[in-house]
Amino acid sequence: MAETVYLSDGTTEIIFDEKPVFLERLIREKLGDDAARCFSSYVSEVEEELKYTQESEDEKEKVADGYIQMCRDAMEQFSLIKAALNAPRLDRKKLTALAEQGFNDLYKNL
Repeated sequence: MAETVYLSDGTTEIIFDEKPVFLERLIREKLGDDAARCFSSYVSEVEEELKYTQESEDEKEKVADGYIQMCRDAMEQFSLIKAALNAPRLDRKKLTALAEQGFNDLYKNL
């Protein structure tokens, strides 16, 4: 969709392109090549920074997903331990194995 820009010199410009392309052209026409290069360079820096920010957020999300899965595994292990403790006869070997497995799962993820 086209957007109209009213300039301080009384002229109007209509944006048909991407805004950075339009602004670079407008800056080049009104302020010169150096100002347009400066603007273009700044836009590139901001886009690069945005890319790194997105990659960083994706990495944080992966780490959080890993911790959530670790917590789910620990909860499952604790449920098995609770069931073993509520059994009519206490099987110490089974209980020890369940506790060790839960401990090892947590330890390897920390």
